[in-house]
Order: sequence, then structure tokens, then C-alpha cells
Amino acid sequence: MRRQFDTLGEMIEQFQNDKAVRPPAAGESVAGQVFEGESLILGGDRDPVDVVVRRTKALLRHIKSMAGALRRKGGSDEEARLGRLESDNAMVSLDDGEGR
Repeated sequence: MRRQFDTLGEMIEQFQNDKAVRPPAAGESVAGQVFEGESLILGGDRDPVDVVVRRTKALLRHIKSMAGALRRKGGSDEEARLGRLESDNAMVSLDDGEGR
């Protein structure tokens, strides 16, 4: 898992720093060529944590849309926990490697 996270970090760094590799619209320009757009590295993804949070949010949304998915009035514990994770992520500086 750690190796995958490091690989994702390297890809984001490459796209952020190399204008020849990264087209102006980042992954958005190829979104029509993939089955699920959430699989792309998007322009707003600052680091691997952003990617993981965004993809987890998309996965939870998909699971909730499935037939037979558990529906709880007022949301779910998972949604609340993911919301807290998103808020915490937004408050931690990109320079705080330990906090990220």
C-alpha cells in the first residue's frame, strides 16, 4: 500500500512540475477516454491524500447508489467520517509531510 501511495505521489509531482507532460487541463482533457473520470489525476489534486479522499468520496457515492444499498435517514456514519477527513485534510498544510 505504501508503495502505491508513493507511486501516486510521484505521478502528481510529475504532473505539477513538468508542463510538457501536463496539458493545461490536466486529466480533464482525457476524461472522455476513461470509464470513470475519478480514476484520473485532476488539476485540483495537490497530493496523494487529495486523490485518496476524492476517490473514496466517489466510491461511497457509488455504493449508496447501488440497488439494495443501506439507506439511513440523515446520512451515514461513513459520510460523517469522510466529511471530517475532508475537513482535516483541508486544514493540514501541504508542507506538513508528517501531518499529510
